[in-house]
Amino acid sequence: MKKVLKKSFVFVFHFSVGLFSQNEKFELTPQGFKNANDTSIDYVIIDAPNLTKSQLYRRTLDNIKDSIPSINFLKPFKKDSILVKGFEFEKVKRNFLHFFDISYAVSISLMDDKIKIYAPTFKLTGGSTHPQTLHLVYTKFSFDGSNLGIYGKKDKLKSKKAKVDLENYFNNFIKLYASSINN
Repeated sequence: MKKVLKKSFVFVFHFSVGLFSQNEKFELTPQGFKNANDTSIDYVIIDAPNLTKSQLYRRTLDNIKDSIPSINFLKPFKKDSILVKGFEFEKVKRNFLHFFDISYAVSISLMDDKIKIYAPTFKLTGGSTHPQTLHLVYTKFSFDGSNLGIYGKKDKLKSKKAKVDLENYFNNFIKLYASSINN
């Protein structure tokens, strides 16, 4: 009897954390976000076993804003996709001096048993003494420092800190979203 209960618990536990155990994540490249496991695609797939498209849609609308506080806009489309927009103050660092606000958009497509999250788009702005923009790629020279780049000429990484912060930010978005669907 104990063995049966233990096996039942293990099954229920694995089912309930199925969405948490995703290994799908984004990697930031000079071309934008790509799937870290296959950089030829710009989306990640989250498995959502035993959940219909309709259930995923309802759970997304009911839970995502509570799970991801930076979201300030949700736009549903035809009950199978949702556009999410958000903003956070001083969330991305270029180095220890430069902090940037992030404004972003993420498209989510819902299917039976699966969620497709497309590569996020983002804009980074900030500046303590004058307005600054941190571009994904910036190959010019900015005399006043108002335009900076994560990547520069020949796709050379100029700000590893910003790259890591952005990857962590959106990979955490995926985890929080998956968690909200599982509740």
